[in-house]
This record gives sequence, structure tokens and C-alpha cells, in this order.
Amino acid sequence: MVDDHYMKSLNYLLRRYAASEENGLLLSHTNTFIARIADTVHEGLLILDDALIVQFANRCFYELFGLTPSQTIDCSLFELGNREWDIPELRQLLDGVQSQNQAFAAYTLEQDFEGVGHRVLRLNACRMDSLPLILVAIENITEGSETLSRLRELNETLEQRIELRSEQVRTLSSQLAIAERDERHRIAHLLHDDLQQRLYSLLMQTTMLRQLLDHGQSEAALQEAQDMERMLLDCVETSRNLSTDLSPPILYDEGLSEAIAWLATHMNERYKLAIHVQAEASFPVRDEGLLTMLYQMVRELLFNVIKHAATSRVNINLAKADAHVRISIRDDGRGFDPGSVGSSQHNRNSGLVKIRHRLHLLGGSLKVESAPNAGTHITIVAPLHFPFGIHDFHAEMPLA
Repeated sequence: MVDDHYMKSLNYLLRRYAASEENGLLLSHTNTFIARIADTVHEGLLILDDALIVQFANRCFYELFGLTPSQTIDCSLFELGNREWDIPELRQLLDGVQSQNQAFAAYTLEQDFEGVGHRVLRLNACRMDSLPLILVAIENITEGSETLSRLRELNETLEQRIELRSEQVRTLSSQLAIAERDERHRIAHLLHDDLQQRLYSLLMQTTMLRQLLDHGQSEAALQEAQDMERMLLDCVETSRNLSTDLSPPILYDEGLSEAIAWLATHMNERYKLAIHVQAEASFPVRDEGLLTMLYQMVRELLFNVIKHAATSRVNINLAKADAHVRISIRDDGRGFDPGSVGSSQHNRNSGLVKIRHRLHLLGGSLKVESAPNAGTHITIVAPLHFPFGIHDFHAEMPLA
């Protein structure tokens, strides 16, 4: 950038030039000397007379605007090129320099120049001391301006992405809170309609057992005690299943593959669903919330098979895909129309929509391939680590 010191120095040289012209002293040498000094500057320089006719331009000016001396010298500034300099605000500023000696600095001019393209310029101008001339310094700040503009765009894009991600995190948090509420309702229903009913029945049976013993009916009392024992075992089994459904211990002791293998055995015992699990690796997931979420997704899809597919066989395959895990679940059941996914008419579709949306928020995906009477193939692709910001939210709630 042309500073005040340089402007004053050039002012001094021009005064010397004027003096040499008046005294007839080595005019050509002085002119050459001034031109050489001006050509060392990396900004464009113009010297205008009182009519704003160009009297001098340095090399940088010619290179910056693709002009020649014949296209510049003795031409009005406002007629240079394709009249790109003919700007009312610039005219007003130069008029102030010319008539009132009002120098200006850091005037920004943004313009498309014929032959050289878009330019962003910073202009300084002042009147030469005691001379009818105006010195204009032109700094090309196009590159810096474009960089700043790109930074602004990147910043705006980043802010938009952060806002979008924040909204996604809020949505995920809301969905998980709803899932937690639904699971609490399910547990409350199970406790009230199953365990509580059985325990109340046991309480009644203890009264009956006491009465039988009081009346010396030992055989009937023994039969009643055996019935109570079976019912207590059922209560213990129900309680154990509830505990393992909510948080199976293997889920935190082993990797995802082992947890799904355990789930396959567990569901085969309870629902007679034969599940073959094939895994390339253990797939340890450091985030317990993410591990639980993936486990519950697979569990939800297996329950879909039990409820809707009318089959007793399922194949599950786990494979690594870069920093993601790919979980493939295939059955040979009755199938369905994948185009109906998103419809609220079917519980199966509702569950798939929840899984798909949740995977999307995590940076994953859900692919559904199916057709009526042709089985179903569902592929989950999920990260092995929570995306930034999402790990702060609890994901221990199932998808129900």
C-alpha cells in the first residue's frame, strides 16, 4: 500500500521536476528518474492535471488494467477503457481534491474492467503541493477481498450447518425422550398386568394354603404349594427377561457382534426364531449410548420379523465399512411394499421410519429391500462413534 511517506516523497520529486522545468535543468533525466521510482511501486499510480487528464501512469497501472501508454496518456480518467472509471462518487471525490484540496484515502472501488475482469481497488488521492496536479494511488485488493468474501461464505455455511446439526440433536433428544416415556409405559403395563396380577394371585393362594393346612388337607395343600412354586418361577423368569431386555449385561462386557449373537440365542429361546449371525469382527463401540441404540435397532427389526414376516429363520451379517458398521438382516417371510415405509397405517412402517430418521441424525442410513411374498432385506449403516455433539444426549432408551 502506498503510504503517506511515499506520497510526500513523490510530491517532493515533482516539485523538483517543476523547478527543473522552470530552470531548464536536465528535464529528460529528471523525468526518467521519477518514472523509474514510480515503477518500483507495486500499486498503480496516476498523475492527473486539473482537467483530470492523465499525465503519467506507472508500469503497475498498465499491467493491472491491461492498457498501454497510447490508451492512457492525455486521456480523461473517465474515458479510460470502457469508461469503467466514470463513477459519480469518484467524480465527486476528485472534484474535492481539485477544487478544495481535500485529499481522500481508502476509497473502495469495485468494478468489472474490460479485458481484465473483476477488480476491487483501494484509492488514495491528493493534490501535489503548489502544482496543478493530482496524484492517485491505486491498490489492488481483489484477492484479499475475495478471500474475505469466501471466509464470510464459509462462516455463514458453518453457522448454518451448526444450526442444522443443533436442530438434529434437539430432534434426536426429543425422540429419545419420547422413546423413554413409551418404554416406561410398557414396563408399567407389564408390571401391573403381569407381575402384579401374579403376585396378587400368589397372595390369595397363600391364604388358601393356610386354610388347607388348618383343615388337615395335606394333599390339596401340597398341590397348591406346587402351583405357587411354578407361578413364582414364572415371576422370576418375567423379571429376568425384563431386566435383560432393558440392559443385557453382555452389551457392555463384549462388542456389538457378541451382543447380537446373545440376542439371537435369547430370541430363539423365547420366540423359536432361528437366527444365524455372521460377523467379520467384534465391533467394539466405545460409546455405550450408541451401542445400546444399535442393539435396540436390531432388536426392533427382529421383533418386526416375529410380528409380521411369518417365518422362523433370519440371517444377520455384520461387516465393517470404513468407520461404519454395516448390519444386514434378511428373512424369507411374506415381505411387504417398501414404498409404504413412512405410512402411519402399519406399526412395522412406523418403526422403520423411526430407525431411518435416527440413523440419518447419526450420519448413517437404512436401506429396505422387500416385496410381497419375497422376503425382506434390511441394511443398517451406522458410525462406530457418535458424531460431535450428539454423544452428550442419553441414548439408552429403546425404540418402542
